[in-house]
Amino acid sequence: MQGYTDVDAKILQGKLDLAQSKLQEGKFWQVHEVLQGVDSKLFAAERLRFLAHAGATDEMHLSTYAGDITAIEGYKALERTFNASARQTYEEIARVCLTNECVVQEILKGKQLLKVNLVDEAQKYAENMLNKYCTYARAWELLIEVRCVKDAQYNPLNDLQYMLACPDCYMTVTHGETGFGGVPKSIAPIIAERCESFQARADKRKKWLYHFVLYPLILAAGCAVTYGLWQLIQ
Repeated sequence: MQGYTDVDAKILQGKLDLAQSKLQEGKFWQVHEVLQGVDSKLFAAERLRFLAHAGATDEMHLSTYAGDITAIEGYKALERTFNASARQTYEEIARVCLTNECVVQEILKGKQLLKVNLVDEAQKYAENMLNKYCTYARAWELLIEVRCVKDAQYNPLNDLQYMLACPDCYMTVTHGETGFGGVPKSIAPIIAERCESFQARADKRKKWLYHFVLYPLILAAGCAVTYGLWQLIQ
């Protein structure tokens, strides 16, 4: 903090705290707005900028990314601010993320079996991948996709909840982008279509129950109360 006045120091810390808050809220674009004008030689600021570029709320979240984090925008600027400890931490995260990418690519081979109509083989492969990598969202996605292909009556909504609960789901599948019924936009099209179909049916049933069961019951109960009050008044 040498060279800053007390006021400057408080303003800087305020910006860092606010940017950290925006990061935790997932408002990544606002992190960059808050940190405008903050010295790019400051590790604390570059860390927040990089995590925002990566779409991660912290380093633990970042470690679920599948790919080369050094290719993400902002990494080079962050690297220039590293001390020995930070360098070691981020190099380890980079290794983990590359391993994640290898796992995801192994899982996604099952989609190639589906593309050539080897559905039974794809199902066996998907089950094997889920046994090996049960915490990886793409393993669940593969199994759900295979089940959709095999069974036209299969409802994927329950299994989808397991996929969404995987630690890497945000970083490797959803990126916070969801469509109808909360279904991730980047998921396999057959899964999205099936989920939308079952969700629409569920919504239709709820609407039917309200109009033809709950609403008449509420109306009848209201009439009974009104009649009872009228009798008391009389």
